[in-house]
Amino acid sequence: MSIYLTNAPGAKSWPITGASFILMYKEPSNKANSAEVLKFFDFAFKEGKKMASDLEYVPMPDATTNFIRSSVWNKVNVK
Repeated sequence: MSIYLTNAPGAKSWPITGASFILMYKEPSNKANSAEVLKFFDFAFKEGKKMASDLEYVPMPDATTNFIRSSVWNKVNVK
């Protein structure tokens, strides 16, 4: 599943935006694997910013990645 938005109106809009979705169970049967998945995405959020910039993409803002961590990831029970 994905969505692409192009030429969104507004001075602060990005000219091309793409989104993808990762589905995870709230109560995964393999909590260790799910914890590793969340670690991977945390790594990608932190380390991917420079890579995105180097490739001339606009990295996701810290406010966005912090929102995902606090509002989405905490719903996945990995303990």
